[in-house]
Amino acid sequence: YGGYLNRFSLRRTSNTSTQNNLDRREVTTSGAEVRLRHDYEAYGFSNTFTLGSNLSFAVAPRSQDRSVSGTYPSENGLAVFGFDYRTIAGALVGEHRLTRGAVSIVPAARFDLISLRVQERFNTGKASPLHNINELLTVALFGLGLEYELGWPGELYANVSQGYKPPQFDDLAPTGNNTLPATSLDEGRTWTYEVGMRGEPTEWVWYDTSVFVTDYDNYFGTVTVGSHQQRQNVGRAISTGFELGGALDLVGLADAWCSGASAVSPTWVERLGSVSL
Repeated sequence: YGGYLNRFSLRRTSNTSTQNNLDRREVTTSGAEVRLRHDYEAYGFSNTFTLGSNLSFAVAPRSQDRSVSGTYPSENGLAVFGFDYRTIAGALVGEHRLTRGAVSIVPAARFDLISLRVQERFNTGKASPLHNINELLTVALFGLGLEYELGWPGELYANVSQGYKPPQFDDLAPTGNNTLPATSLDEGRTWTYEVGMRGEPTEWVWYDTSVFVTDYDNYFGTVTVGSHQQRQNVGRAISTGFELGGALDLVGLADAWCSGASAVSPTWVERLGSVSL
């Protein structure tokens, strides 16, 4: 797979300014992915083993120009800064689903390797050395899922899983002239715990509801260092929540109302399809 994105934006330098910044970002990506699946029976369990791997590459140059005072809005300006960004990312993912009767257990693991490069080509607002940063992240993640089939009402499920947030380019090397590069920025880490119920009691109703807790540690923030600003790991946040989702097929509901002596054959769903809310 591959892709290309070109984003251009024009905005005032402040609410009352008569000049504007011209920002451009380009992103070119390419990658490949492979997945293997093996189903087998062992020790009374129905098992599914899945292994996946992907490798992706992205280059994302960014530049900013600034128009002359009094010319807002203008698409012409003088160069302010230019950055070259690059990301190389690889991942290996494994999952093993064990099912016996109504119970399924799904342990999973993931290993990520990410290389980030930030190279500041020029910056007219800086007197300090230009950024030249190479960051390598290695992250191992684990998770466990549980599922219990209840029959017609649906199924109970629970999971505990790890996640992470890598630093962005602007976290590693902010563009401002009073900023410092990040020198010891670790990835943000999460633990998420969830319990819920989902199902399809009829052919025209689907629902999914759950409660969850997410413990997010090492999140990023801006810290004042001397007279400069720097992105660092600043703290921890715990989020709790409730989710409810569902769908109702109106055509299927009409079919259900017409079931019995006045049932339509073929059904309206078979003839017309579905309209879901």
